Amino acid sequence: MSYKRNRISSDIKRELGIILNEEVNDELIKNVSITDITVDDDFTFAKVYFMTREKDYKKVETSLNKASKFL
Repeated sequence: MSYKRNRISSDIKRELGIILNEEVNDELIKNVSITDITVDDDFTFAKVYFMTREKDYKKVETSLNKASKFL
């Protein structure tokens, strides 16, 4: 991965962490930790990997997908 992609991935990861901890009201989403971010070659798409302590992983994933426009 190039330096620029690493830097952008790191910036996205940091900002998402801040948003999830400080601005989101959904308790399911507040328990999410961003583990990795991959950015495509033209920087138009980022894939976010996460983990959660919740047992219902699909419910958390659905909540994150609904909040993706905000995030």
